[in-house]
Amino acid sequence: MYPTSDVLNLPLLLGFWFLILGPFLFLVPCTLCLFLLFLRTAMVTIHLHKVIMYAHHGVYNEEEKIGSNYELNLDVKFDEGSTSFEKLDDTISYEDLYAIVRKKMLVPTPLLETVCEGIIRKIRHEFSGVREISISIHKLEAPIENFQGRVGVTMRKKFDD
Repeated sequence: MYPTSDVLNLPLLLGFWFLILGPFLFLVPCTLCLFLLFLRTAMVTIHLHKVIMYAHHGVYNEEEKIGSNYELNLDVKFDEGSTSFEKLDDTISYEDLYAIVRKKMLVPTPLLETVCEGIIRKIRHEFSGVREISISIHKLEAPIENFQGRVGVTMRKKFDD
């Protein structure tokens, strides 16, 4: 009871079809990936960095009364799309971003995390095309005994819709 010749030829048949179809099985997914990469648009980032502001944030009553200096860094990313950037409406104005930041920083708030979240929400509400926002707020004179340096928080949110 030996195997028939059809069974012996099965590996040869499979190998033959793999040689013929193999390159297509490899090229189709690769081509699709490249096509999807080209469809994706470039990202533009608007920066507000090393912005110094005086505000009244903190968990201690003295911090709210006296206030402190803060340094803020903000990055707002959006899809470039097909715009040519010839007028201010083709982008997000850093003056508009600064106005949002300034308004939120003027409201005394115990936690910097809450300030960051409020700024992110307001920017996203005003500019629906935003895909990612990163903000850092540092308190330059922290009320910590014998502490030299700065303390702060960074928050980053991505939007896929």
